[in-house]
Amino acid sequence: MGETQTTEAVRSGGERETAHPGEIVDAVPCAEATLDDLDLEGMYRFVRIARRARQFPLPAETPPEDLLRHLNLLNRGRLTNAAMLLFGKVPQRFLSSSVIECAHFHGTDVAKPIPFYRAYKGTVFALVDQAVDFVLGKIALSVGTRAESVQAPVVYEIPKEVVTEAIVNAVAHRDYTDGSSVLVRLFADRLEVMNSGRLPRPLTVEKLRVPHQSLPGNPLLAESMYLLRYIERTGTGTVDMIRRCVEAGLPEPEFDVGARFVTRIWRARKIYPNNQKLDLPENSHETTRTLGANGCTT
Repeated sequence: MGETQTTEAVRSGGERETAHPGEIVDAVPCAEATLDDLDLEGMYRFVRIARRARQFPLPAETPPEDLLRHLNLLNRGRLTNAAMLLFGKVPQRFLSSSVIECAHFHGTDVAKPIPFYRAYKGTVFALVDQAVDFVLGKIALSVGTRAESVQAPVVYEIPKEVVTEAIVNAVAHRDYTDGSSVLVRLFADRLEVMNSGRLPRPLTVEKLRVPHQSLPGNPLLAESMYLLRYIERTGTGTVDMIRRCVEAGLPEPEFDVGARFVTRIWRARKIYPNNQKLDLPENSHETTRTLGANGCTT
């Protein structure tokens, strides 16, 4: 298909399609989507950041349609689901389940009323950023001194990189044909991130604990998220999560596959007002830590 034909197809949209056998969901044409549904300024910003972060070869002023072709975000001349998830003005208009629901519970179980709840929408980048901010805004942190730099170091109870990796994985690898949202639930003892979908063969939960082949569930999404340094290609993300938790004195994260994929990250040991300690899993590598009255690690 020539450039003129491609442009016309992108601008006119098309009928609803579903994935063909062997076709990746994020590569399927997005129903009735056109260039008018994309955030063009966001696309220019993407190129500028990718050039700095990964030496992206396209020039900063690259036209949006050229960017879409370069990233393989057109299917038979039409915008793909991945294009809408990455650059859509309102992605949820076309993919309604592309939402992250965040909830904060004061105890260790799901209980109503929920003290704090938010449903976040936007591009996959906005979803990740908002959900990470939600978690970091509700866990303990300690602020160091400016002895070694102008800016005082901030250490979160759960390392920021661990929180980010768990949420990015849920967004990048989830099943977008499923009608459910990504769930981020913060409890008194743990953080849980849940998403639809299963591990691709031959990955297993056990293999996530050692370096493994990277097998993204949505490769077009993963490629663009890689270009902005949200993810890496090496298959070491879950291994890094484990290492960072251990270094922070936390138990190793848990990964479960059932009806949904669950990443469970245990928080620092907390002392409750009645002086009862919250028990953590026996495989904990944590050092003795408590949370002070001001919410800071002591």
